[in-house]
Amino acid sequence: MYILFFTFEIFTYLAFYLYWKGFLETVRHINTGQFDIVLAKPASSWLITFFRGGGLHNILAAVLGSIYLIIVIHNYSLPVSILSICLYIFSMSLSLIFLLCFTSIFISLNFIFGNFQASGIGFSFQDLYKYPAQIYPKSWFFILVVTPFSALVTVPATLLISKPFDMSILGIYLGSIIITSIICNLLWRFGLRRYSSASS
Repeated sequence: MYILFFTFEIFTYLAFYLYWKGFLETVRHINTGQFDIVLAKPASSWLITFFRGGGLHNILAAVLGSIYLIIVIHNYSLPVSILSICLYIFSMSLSLIFLLCFTSIFISLNFIFGNFQASGIGFSFQDLYKYPAQIYPKSWFFILVVTPFSALVTVPATLLISKPFDMSILGIYLGSIIITSIICNLLWRFGLRRYSSASS
């Protein structure tokens, strides 16, 4: 349980550090016409938009979570290998990508509908990824809505200690990342075209 808790802390504060400022600023820039400045830069508008850095307290909280995680692994002599650490880092990166893409889908709606306040929608699901994915029922609602968020922390924590788990959760996790990334990419491009034609 400690592994899950500190993984949740690391994930949440890393997400706040990497994305929060970008989410807020992007919605404001789209709705005030300042997004033209981002489009004029010779780089990916998507990357420039969201990776704007955050508060020092967020990165400090993520670092402290990492230190506590190492202490728990050491004190409980948990079976952690180089491979499991690499899988942990990789899956945490995938989880952060999912959160970015999921929120980007809703932020893209600002291009289409204008003033669609959804910059913090990904963080609204914190209570879902705070708990293990295994505790939720296997109904369609939970599989489609709850499990993808719960798996954001469950999968990295499970991979870190090489604990066997339900492969369906891994499948839902990977499938939701792929589907969300595709929808995000399509909607972002469509929104950009709509914004560019409206502002020209």
